[in-house]
Amino acid sequence: MIRKFMIIVLMSVFFSGIPILSQGVISNDIQSFEKRLKAVDESINYLKNKNIDINDILTEYAETERLFREVKYTSELKDYDMTIRFLSQKTSFLEEKTLERVSLAKRMDLMYILMVSMGLIIILAMALYSIYKYSRRK
Repeated sequence: MIRKFMIIVLMSVFFSGIPILSQGVISNDIQSFEKRLKAVDESINYLKNKNIDINDILTEYAETERLFREVKYTSELKDYDMTIRFLSQKTSFLEEKTLERVSLAKRMDLMYILMVSMGLIIILAMALYSIYKYSRRK
């Protein structure tokens, strides 16, 4: 599935002739990539705190961060626009993946809280019913 995604991304990068960035807005785009990667990093930290398996996300994040550093600090890129497009695709993929896992973790937390509260309500109802029946028997 990842190979299919990468093939589609590469095909769209090679065959689309529309430049994404112009030289005038490069610094703004680098700042936006920094913000997006920071948001992904915060999501990864949240997932680490919840002890959720994120090994696949960590490898993609390391590759994306390496590519971002290369774009930011290297002035000798051969095809800057294609690299920016590829970085944009990888960053959006990471954002989707981490947001999906974070929402899943939050839903699991909600389900856990509901399960525990319903269990306590059932225990309390059974205890009250037992007390009521016991008091009626005497």
